Amino acid sequence: MSASQFNFQLLATDGAARRGQITTPHGAAQTPLFMPVATQATVKGLSFDEVRALGAEQVLSNAYHLYLRPGVARIRDAGGIHRFMGWHGPILTDSGGYQAFSMGALRRVSDDGIAFQSHIDGSRHFFTPQSAIVHQQGLGADIIMCFDQCVFSAGDPDAVRAAMERTHRWAQICYETHAAAPNVAAPNIAAPNNAAPNNAVPNVAAPNAAVPNAAVPNIAAPGYAVPNVAAPGYAVPNVAAPGYAV
Repeated sequence: MSASQFNFQLLATDGAARRGQITTPHGAAQTPLFMPVATQATVKGLSFDEVRALGAEQVLSNAYHLYLRPGVARIRDAGGIHRFMGWHGPILTDSGGYQAFSMGALRRVSDDGIAFQSHIDGSRHFFTPQSAIVHQQGLGADIIMCFDQCVFSAGDPDAVRAAMERTHRWAQICYETHAAAPNVAAPNIAAPNNAAPNNAVPNVAAPNAAVPNAAVPNIAAPGYAVPNVAAPGYAVPNVAAPGYAV
C-alpha cells in the first residue's frame, strides 16, 4: 500500500468550515466525519452492517488493545485488520499512547518509551515510538498514529511542555520508522498534532493547549490533527498540508 493510493480533496468551504474527502485503498470518507470506535475490532452492540446503515464511512480501532489481545501477529495472519473485523472501509488506529497513560501506577515513562503492565493479566510490556508504528503496520490500518505521551491538560505546565517536547521527538522517530518501510499496509507517517488525510497520523495528547506558542514540529507531514482547539487562546497553526483535520 503506497502513499500514492491516498488522497485528500477539499470539496467546499463556507467561512472557516471545510468539507472534504479522504480517499484510501479501502474507500473514501467524507470530512468532517464521526468515526465509530471499534476498540477491539468491533463496535459494541452493533454489527458492521448496522454501522454502515447509520452512515459511518470510517472506524477507529485501538492498537494497544489489539496488541494485547488477540495480538498483532494473529490479525496479520488472518489477512489484516479489515478482513479480521469484517469492515472493508477506511480504518484508523491510534498508537496506544493514551491507553498506556491511563494505566496510572502500572506505567513508567522515559525518553525511550512507556513501560506498562497489561490490564488483562499483569504481564509487562514496553512501547517505543518504533514498536508503536510496527504494531500498526502489522495490523494494516489505513491511517495510523504516532506514539505520544499523554498528560493531564490541567497539569503542571512544565510537565505538560516536557511531554509535548518528548512527543515531538517521538514523532520524528515514528516518521523515520515508517518511511524506512514504505511497502507496508499503511501510508507514510506524519508528526504529533498531525492527522493525515492521506498519510499516517501521529497522536498527541493535550500539550499544545496548555503550552502557549508551542511550535508544530518540522516534519514532512501530509496533514495535521490538532486536539483541544477549543482551548482559550489556542490558534490553529498555519500548516502547509494537503489536508488539515481538526
